[in-house]
Amino acid sequence: MEKIHIQNIIKSFFLGIFIGIVLQFNDIELTGSDRILLVLSSGMMGLSIGFVTEWITSKIPISLAKPLNYFLINNMIALIVTTCIMLFALATIRSELNNISEFLPILGIVLVIVFVANLGDYILFLRAQSKLKIYKGKLKEKVSK
Repeated sequence: MEKIHIQNIIKSFFLGIFIGIVLQFNDIELTGSDRILLVLSSGMMGLSIGFVTEWITSKIPISLAKPLNYFLINNMIALIVTTCIMLFALATIRSELNNISEFLPILGIVLVIVFVANLGDYILFLRAQSKLKIYKGKLKEKVSK
């Protein structure tokens, strides 16, 4: 449990809420209470996706701990877990959908948002590492003077 990053799970919750807000633009017929339920349920789905993704990622051997490998594996796990949970959601609401082709654009939107969020997380990581190297260089200069 010590390798699970709680902040990533919390990020997944807020990403789920964001996805719920984006998905509201897809269905204009929703009532106010349905819109709130959509946002809350997508937030909870994001929370569960984040937890499962972090739990699986924590089982990865430390030998694969290079940043690029970690982010690629984490992204693949997140996309697979998201697809599985979305397919489970499809199975539970199948009576409300006429056919699966109505569900595929929603799944595509969700997967693109998850991918872009993971890519953004990796870019922020690289940026932080770059700033850290610059800061270490400045510290070395001050110490050597």
